[in-house]
Amino acid sequence: GHEDCVRGLAVLSETEFLSCANDASVRRWQISGECVQVYYGHTNYIYSISVFPKCKDFVTTGEDRSLRIWKQGECAQTIRLPAQSVWCCCVLDNGDIVVGASDGIIRVFTESLERTASAEEIQAFENELSQASIDPKTGDLGDINSDDLPGREHLKDPGTRDGQTRLIKDNGKVEAYQWSVSEGRWIKIGDVVGCSGATQQTSGKVLFEGKEYDYVFTIDVNESGPSYKLPYNITDDPWLTAYNFLQKNDLNPMFLDQVAKFIIDNTKGQTLLNTSAQFSDPFTGAGRYVPGSSSGSSTVPAADPFTGTGRYVPGSASNAVAPVGGIDPYTGMGAYQSAAAKAENIYFPKKDAVTFDQANPTQILGKLKELNGSATEEHKLTEDDLIILEKLLSVTCNTSAETPTAQQLQTLWKAVNWPE
Repeated sequence: GHEDCVRGLAVLSETEFLSCANDASVRRWQISGECVQVYYGHTNYIYSISVFPKCKDFVTTGEDRSLRIWKQGECAQTIRLPAQSVWCCCVLDNGDIVVGASDGIIRVFTESLERTASAEEIQAFENELSQASIDPKTGDLGDINSDDLPGREHLKDPGTRDGQTRLIKDNGKVEAYQWSVSEGRWIKIGDVVGCSGATQQTSGKVLFEGKEYDYVFTIDVNESGPSYKLPYNITDDPWLTAYNFLQKNDLNPMFLDQVAKFIIDNTKGQTLLNTSAQFSDPFTGAGRYVPGSSSGSSTVPAADPFTGTGRYVPGSASNAVAPVGGIDPYTGMGAYQSAAAKAENIYFPKKDAVTFDQANPTQILGKLKELNGSATEEHKLTEDDLIILEKLLSVTCNTSAETPTAQQLQTLWKAVNWPE
């Protein structure tokens, strides 16, 4: 399930529904409680979700200044707004999308040319959007180094997908642009603040797929292909991170050293690996064997526990300082320990129906008659209806009796829909 606070729910059908949460994910569920699909696209909290009428497409809004339109399980369009928090969204019966944001303005987006705003209003919206300030901590822009950014000529090349973000440096300012497929142009979505010489250590953590990272790099494998997000924490092994990145995106493993070097160069060597306790993967880690490399390299973090100088010797002093990695793998503090059993919540999830063991049919019927006496004529139950409800009470209070009839349930439904 979700890894953080759930913010919104939306019904897809009689058997499925959607949920959105602070972990920046949308999940599709069966009513049985089984999660059947996870959607990623937002880079921060998702506050609201709404479904289009008569289909399974939906829209979401969140803390990353965006309204995102999802079609056939993919984020088909991203619309930026000049407000950091887009609190709520709602799809109307005609397909228009209404959003409310932290700037106190409600905006309506439509595909209908008849309902589209005037050219002046659209230009005013784009001007307001271009003057907005973007916080790089949202993570959607990746790690920003203003010294390496291109100039305005970078906008001459078209984007590869709708919603693609591109940064340029113009007159000392970092500007963010988003590609619009429908209009075939780059639209300015704001000025990036606090990125001159900044890194994610000074800017804060970045949220990516529900987890926080020190860095989230944007990797372009080739000009015509898609870009990939590479999350990284300074406590991670660069080679293991590179290996997992290539595996996840089905990329050529020959790029392992290249990606690892990219991580090291762009984190400026700020690694916090604890060599006395960290395990280094012998196949993908920094200490792996590389043909032609020096045999005297001292980067291997773990000595052989059976034949190395740090091996266990019976009768040796217990307080002797062993070399790095020389702790007995079976009895030492590095020995494998099974994970502690998770504490189970005996109250949730509740899989059984909750029934009333005791009920007083006389009091229930008396209260129904009292409420019926004060109801309006259009909502008042007839004497026959009350007799049917009395029989229904008898059925439900006696577990050995027959099941309720359709007529009894229909009468009950009429009663529970009394106006408050």
